[in-house]
Amino acid sequence: MEFNLRGKVTVITGASSGIGRAIAVEMAKCGSDIVLNYLSNDEGAASTADEIKKQGAGVAVVKADVSKKEEADRLIDTAIKEFEKVDVLVNNAGSVFRRSTFLDLDEELWDLSIRVNLKSVYLCSRAAIPYMIENNGGCIINMSSVAGKLGSPGETVHYAVPKAGINILTVGLAKEFGAKGIRVNAIAPGTVETPLLDKSSTPVEWKESRIKKTLLGRMGTTNDIAPMAVFLASECGSFITGQIIEISGGRF
Repeated sequence: MEFNLRGKVTVITGASSGIGRAIAVEMAKCGSDIVLNYLSNDEGAASTADEIKKQGAGVAVVKADVSKKEEADRLIDTAIKEFEKVDVLVNNAGSVFRRSTFLDLDEELWDLSIRVNLKSVYLCSRAAIPYMIENNGGCIINMSSVAGKLGSPGETVHYAVPKAGINILTVGLAKEFGAKGIRVNAIAPGTVETPLLDKSSTPVEWKESRIKKTLLGRMGTTNDIAPMAVFLASECGSFITGQIIEISGGRF
């Protein structure tokens, strides 16, 4: 089955590496022009943009902190300026930052995690939805996590809470804007091999513990996640909205 995104414009936050990069490249392969957002990884953003261009897609690169309103607005405004519309918004930006038990969790880390992982989704969606309404529809894909269901006790509850918030925001937006032709879904990955995971995890012991909690007995890859985003953005997903789709290998 071919996912056809020709003529579409997709904005992807946090797309310089990992899942965001994989989604950007797959969307480009299917014909979508890409507005690629990143925060600090200049080299990764340039590499991703080059890969998008190889697929024959247009690309605009926007360095912006989308947890800040003026920066999120600038990202969406750039999409309108460069491509005149936003068909798809992928809210992928986020981070664990560091692991912490709850009693060692300081207010600074808590606020940072909420701002980057949840407020950014609110801000980018708030900026993009009016243009989608004007264009008679659109698609928002939020990157959640199984942590939003499992809670990540004792290590990353500060990450799990905003991911749970994303799930509720996804359903709320789907209900509010479905009549305007806007579909809103979330993808909830399990443990996926990415540069972010390597930075925030003990390579051997932590990963082995996660594999033991996965029915398929392995960690995920970015290639396990990206096709679902393309599917949801395409006509194949045109009757799907308000869903939290878990891709975790059976994580329990």
